[in-house]
Amino acid sequence: MGFAAGRDGWLPIVHHWTQQAGSELLHRISRVRFAVYDNRGIGDSDSPEPRAAYSTAVMAADAVAVLDHLGWQRAHVVGFSMGGMVALKLGAAAPQRLHSLTALSVTGGGWQIIPTKWRALKLLLWAAMARTPHQRAHADVHFHFSRDTLLAQVEAATLGSDDSKTPAAHGMAAAAAAQARRVEEALVDEYVATSQMGAPQPHCGLVGQLHAVWNHSLTAAEQHRVSELVADGVPVKLVHGSHDLMAHWQYGERTAKQLRAAFILIDGGHFIAR
Repeated sequence: MGFAAGRDGWLPIVHHWTQQAGSELLHRISRVRFAVYDNRGIGDSDSPEPRAAYSTAVMAADAVAVLDHLGWQRAHVVGFSMGGMVALKLGAAAPQRLHSLTALSVTGGGWQIIPTKWRALKLLLWAAMARTPHQRAHADVHFHFSRDTLLAQVEAATLGSDDSKTPAAHGMAAAAAAQARRVEEALVDEYVATSQMGAPQPHCGLVGQLHAVWNHSLTAAEQHRVSELVADGVPVKLVHGSHDLMAHWQYGERTAKQLRAAFILIDGGHFIAR
């Protein structure tokens, strides 16, 4: 998952995929398994104190360790935002472990991670000044999703899992009282519920992850190794939302060109996975 976000952010998406079990695509696959985990610095993973313990390369090594622990020789890898940076590093460091590689809403690191639009800066200030979980969730939701998405009407039950043990499910259970409501309202409930389920991110983890994305880059050699994956027929895609306030889509397109990978621009905000 992305900067300052835990594994629970993937759960509504995994739930959606499991609901597609009867689809033609999944019907052709005898078994599908999903693995989501917390990056170092958040959730149930360790949060080392030194900033030097955080980099996208180190996190890519963590991903390999997860694959090893699960006994998976290869996997379809999807990463979002900071996780997309990690996925690209994984593709360069261990290309033999990938069936496919999809990076969502990524930039090249450094100054590219700094929002430049006034609305984005206003929302960041709004989030920093939030005094309640609801205020913080409201700012985050507007930062992550496009206006069109937030204004849409949707049945609350379609937003995620029915499993009451998952943090995301608590927000959706609260939202289920209404047959249909604005996506914005349901997502705010979900974000509030998720924030209240676990301990807050340690300060050292927040600073460490920020250090990782600021210093992220792909060397020429790493770009070449990922482009070799493309040449070998491994699907490599970068997907971006045209209304992304955090990561300009032009940065994603630039990275895709460097890697000779497919670039897909769709209508949406930063959290394009939803």
